[in-house]
Amino acid sequence: MAKIFVAEDNQDVLSLLTELLGAHEVMTASSLKEALVKVSEAEQRGVTVAFLDGNLGTSDHDGEDVAVALREKIPSIKIISLSVQRKTWGDVNLEKPVPANRILELAVG
Repeated sequence: MAKIFVAEDNQDVLSLLTELLGAHEVMTASSLKEALVKVSEAEQRGVTVAFLDGNLGTSDHDGEDVAVALREKIPSIKIISLSVQRKTWGDVNLEKPVPANRILELAVG
């Protein structure tokens, strides 16, 4: 079972990702502020993968801010950026929509 962090401000997308990844331990955040607060918890829980929306409602670089904070605490974390506009700060950078099988592959691969 993977330990996964998902930060996404669109509640429908967040619910879909949470459901899709339901076989794993998933912690979520729906805003930049909440995501940054949960970084230490992610470290304590041993999170190994993060799916981060590029824009968490504040600016176009919100996801990158969370990625930087996660990397400081968990240097080995795999970061996947999910955005309508392609980002370049993740280990894997995906444009929405993303096929469900690709999400699952990245979660455990």
